[in-house]
Amino acid sequence: MLKKVCLLTSVFIILISTIVFAGDVLYRLTHDDQDVLIVGQVVDVNENIKVEVYYVISGQLELKIIDVDRFTYSHSDKEVKVGDKCLLSLDRSLNGYEIKWGGYQVDSTDYSRLSLISENSVLATDYLAIEYYVNSGGIEKDFYFEGNQAFARLPNGDAVQLSLDKKIYPSLVKELDLVGDKSQTSKSTYLILIFGLLVIFVFMMRKATVKNKK
Repeated sequence: MLKKVCLLTSVFIILISTIVFAGDVLYRLTHDDQDVLIVGQVVDVNENIKVEVYYVISGQLELKIIDVDRFTYSHSDKEVKVGDKCLLSLDRSLNGYEIKWGGYQVDSTDYSRLSLISENSVLATDYLAIEYYVNSGGIEKDFYFEGNQAFARLPNGDAVQLSLDKKIYPSLVKELDLVGDKSQTSKSTYLILIFGLLVIFVFMMRKATVKNKK
């Protein structure tokens, strides 16, 4: 009984953690909740990590080379190496800068074309949204989700469906009839998922308790 409860609790926590990333980190990273968001390349790995800055997506930064407190890439077991291209959400620290909302390995220092390198399929749609935000130079940040699809809504009302084969901003692949306020769709989806997981969790706990009493 105790083992089942522990297992169910662990699974529930992992699922909730993933949903929280999707709803919280994406919003904060794309809405300037850091001192700077930069695209750069690692030039030295020692006590600190030296990064050459190629483009500042948000915030103000005049330095070409910055020191970043040692970090590992978000949702990855890859070590940071010299030559790595990266997208870094940073706050100022005593030694220079430190990671705020994640450090992500990318495939290019060209902000308008880069893609995030990740094997985490659970967060694929969120990564697509981050990529599109960066590809736009930090302009487009109005995202919503329908099932396993991610969309960006442009100022003119058009909607762009984000996909792996549509990387260059702005690639308009789908115009939607936007009825009502869909800016809250993403948040509503996460709340529904959390509620559904909670119901399943309670049901399984009750079922395990009944079996134990018998």
